[in-house]
Amino acid sequence: MPHSSGGGSHGGGSHGGSGFHGGSHHSGSGRSYNRFSRRPFVGGRRFVYYHHCRPYFIYSNVAPGSVSIVQSWFGIVITFFMLLLPFLIALLTGFHTPTRLSTYYNTEIVIEDNADVLTSEQEESLKERYQSFLDKTGITPAFVSTNDRESSMTLEHYAYRTYLSKFSDEKHWLIVYEGGENWAFEGMQGNDTDGILTEKVTKNFINTLYKSLMNHVNIGDALVDVFDKTTPHIMDRTFSIDSEFTKIIIVWSVLALPIFVLSIFGLINSYRMKDAKECPEDAKLKKCPYCDTPYYANTVKKCPKCGANLAENDYFDSLEKEKDFNPDKELNK
Repeated sequence: MPHSSGGGSHGGGSHGGSGFHGGSHHSGSGRSYNRFSRRPFVGGRRFVYYHHCRPYFIYSNVAPGSVSIVQSWFGIVITFFMLLLPFLIALLTGFHTPTRLSTYYNTEIVIEDNADVLTSEQEESLKERYQSFLDKTGITPAFVSTNDRESSMTLEHYAYRTYLSKFSDEKHWLIVYEGGENWAFEGMQGNDTDGILTEKVTKNFINTLYKSLMNHVNIGDALVDVFDKTTPHIMDRTFSIDSEFTKIIIVWSVLALPIFVLSIFGLINSYRMKDAKECPEDAKLKKCPYCDTPYYANTVKKCPKCGANLAENDYFDSLEKEKDFNPDKELNK
């Protein structure tokens, strides 16, 4: 069935068309994550790892041996493609090459100036532009002006009924115009024209026509001008993403981006946990007897800084010396 290409009026501005067909996508995904935190949480155990010769705590609900770096990398790759998926689809489907319609239908050009808004010269000029547009696209333009629309009927509905009464195909593009001080116009296109009269094309057409009419250009001259600007490039290959798919990309990105970020943090934590050791809350903080680097007892066999072998016994000479040892001071060295 035909649908609106958009239109405009003197007091109401311009508006886009309706009925353009856009795909819709729905996808859901779920994935469980190992939990890591800098702070204690229920079910989490404390681990310590060493980075740049300093001990750091990490709380997790999994043991170091169960954390797979390969799986973490795999998760990043999967979520990265999840994030890129709509953009890849847009890239593959966004290029549009119009195909001329076959003209095995009644292509007689209809111009009915019921409201007497065109001069004979304008009507002839408009027929020439319509013929050029038809030759290039296979779409037959039409024009109807009116001054007898019922007040209870919108111009869009009037244009719809007029299209159905005059054309039995879906290959026409009808422009209905209502003159007077409160002029208005509406486009109505057959479904077969959607591959050429895309939302982007009709939006540019409607906006150009509306601006001309707002500048007090006669409808005949305004239509001639807009077809002169539209016809030469109407069959050009273009790249565009319709507004509905843009919304899908935004929603998808909002959902997928946090998963991707979490995957990156998961990889970082996997590397941290690779050599991490469980560290009870009462574990003693000691220091290397050779370089004074702090470490937690029974969590490393070699000094994180100098590589010296660390025995399990305390290296402090006396209890007094152990009391003098300030862990915060040592960690801030």
